[in-house]
Amino acid sequence: MIFDFSEPVDHVLSRVGLCSDRSFKNFLRTHRVEVSEKGSENSSTVSETFIPVTSRDFLFNASTKNLFVDGKEITIPSHLYVLLNKPVDVVCSRVSDKHKTVFDFLPSEIKNHPFYNHLHVAGRLDSDSRGLVLLTTNGNFSASLVKPETHVEKTYRVELKEKISSDEKRDYEKAFACGIELPAEKKGEAFKTKPAVLSFEDSVADTEVAFVKITEGKFRQIRRMFSVLGNEVKDLKRISIGEIVLPEDLAEGQCKFWEP
Repeated sequence: MIFDFSEPVDHVLSRVGLCSDRSFKNFLRTHRVEVSEKGSENSSTVSETFIPVTSRDFLFNASTKNLFVDGKEITIPSHLYVLLNKPVDVVCSRVSDKHKTVFDFLPSEIKNHPFYNHLHVAGRLDSDSRGLVLLTTNGNFSASLVKPETHVEKTYRVELKEKISSDEKRDYEKAFACGIELPAEKKGEAFKTKPAVLSFEDSVADTEVAFVKITEGKFRQIRRMFSVLGNEVKDLKRISIGEIVLPEDLAEGQCKFWEP
């Protein structure tokens, strides 16, 4: 999947301080808002290159377009994208009475950023799971990662309690590929999973290490899938979200900026 970094133009104008989301309609009545393709020759003088913005539904991508208000080009501040290698017993929220949160691991460089309060988690992990977490200020982008209809693939490394024999592997793979009926569990409703890809670290010998690729992420889904098959997940680590891969040199609890 090639990520789309477009966002509603009213969010962009709000981020640069020209208007709020609520005042956007009034802003359009009193100001001329237009965009042009980047790289257009003489885009500041040739009217045919301009596209008028007439509603908040207009999507703007700062990497491919320029934004103009009343004929003046607007400098768009970049969004924040942060990769974090989340440890176990850490929750993906800003505040928790029982656990540390992913925000506790962010350095002052990020906490002092003017957009820090807009930073949020794009795709959560349970407290007992670890690995790749993406934090961003781009709400449209994070929504594209978690919406079921976008089919963004997430990959997990799984360590199981019971080894799977070479004879059992085919049955496991088939079950994941066909979808598994999961009974209700605590906060998780009963449902049938979408087809998933299961592979093993060692394709010949017995192994307790597997890799799972899913396009959904419901409550404790992978743990529940293996539980139905009579096995228990001891360790669950997310190693990729779409094209975003957990850097091998990023230790647990550490984070780094990510550039799209």
